[in-house]
Amino acid sequence: MAKYSKLENNSEVMDVLYAIVLENKSQKEIVRKLKQKRSTVSSKIWFLKKNKIIKKERWSFYPDQNNIYKKMLNALDDVLNNYISIARNLDQDSGGLKKIKKNAAVFFTKETLLGILKVYSLIYFYGFEKLSMVEMIYSFLNQLRKVNDNRIRRIDPKLLSVKKAISEIPMREELVFDRLVE
Repeated sequence: MAKYSKLENNSEVMDVLYAIVLENKSQKEIVRKLKQKRSTVSSKIWFLKKNKIIKKERWSFYPDQNNIYKKMLNALDDVLNNYISIARNLDQDSGGLKKIKKNAAVFFTKETLLGILKVYSLIYFYGFEKLSMVEMIYSFLNQLRKVNDNRIRRIDPKLLSVKKAISEIPMREELVFDRLVE
């Protein structure tokens, strides 16, 4: 059986989770969709079941939305900790980020985080790379900074305060270019 890293940072098993989220229920459907060996898919399913991310009923697999939400909140916590440490290293105020981290479940509802997972599942099957949960959150927050406020209000108005807090902290790419220019 293959060894996989911590789920939140693991992109290797995400293709199987993406397939299950997009309602490929049986192992046969997942193997066909991913064009991978049955043994590979089987070990990824085993890992996801062990982490209680998917449930099996008869011959079908279903995402366990409550546990996925908890894991996504853990990934969000990791990302926000990273942003807070960047703010601290740059001597910037991280009060807004700490508030968001403390009340993450209020700012990021179950529907929002599961919606992010579903969108990235669709994106993966259109030929993009598979992302771990942490990478998904980073990517989402990066896109959130760039999106028009009116579009954010349609998703969830609470995300506007997240955008404001995140926009005060430079992204990794900006830090690299700032350091190169100096």
